[in-house]
Amino acid sequence: MEAVVVLVILAVLGVILGVSLTSVAAALMILMIAALGLMLIFFLYMSVVLLRTQSAEGELDGFEKPAHGYETAYYLCGSERLPNIFPAENIMREFIYRGGRTKLRLFRGKRRSYVIDRHSMAIIIFGLVLTLPSLAYVIIEFAQIRKG
Repeated sequence: MEAVVVLVILAVLGVILGVSLTSVAAALMILMIAALGLMLIFFLYMSVVLLRTQSAEGELDGFEKPAHGYETAYYLCGSERLPNIFPAENIMREFIYRGGRTKLRLFRGKRRSYVIDRHSMAIIIFGLVLTLPSLAYVIIEFAQIRKG
C-alpha cells in the first residue's frame, strides 16, 4: 500500500514539474510490466516445483509460526511432519484447512522437505493462468501508448 502512495506522489510531482501525462502513464505501465513479469517468473517456477512433486496422503497436524516467517500449516505424511510450501491463510481458515484426522491428498516434494496442498496448488495454477494474459494486455496497451 505504501508503494502505491509513493507512486501516486511521484506521478503528481512529475505532472506539476511539467512531465506529460503520457510519459507518466508510460512509466507506470513499465512498472506494471516489471511487476507482472516477476509474478509470471514466480508462478512458472512454482509450476515446475508442482510438476516435480509426488502424490501423497496426509492429514493436517496444525499451524506453527517459525521465529522468522509466517504461520504455516503442517501436515503429517507417513511418519514425517512437513510444512506447506505457502504461508497459511487466516481469512477463510475453516473452509480451506479441514481439521480432524481426515486423509487429504497432498503433493510431496521429492526432497521431502515440504508439501503442497490443494489450496496452494490452486494458487499456483490460477496465478499462472491470470498473470500471463494480464502481462500480455499491459504490454499491448504500452505498445499502443508508445505509437500514439
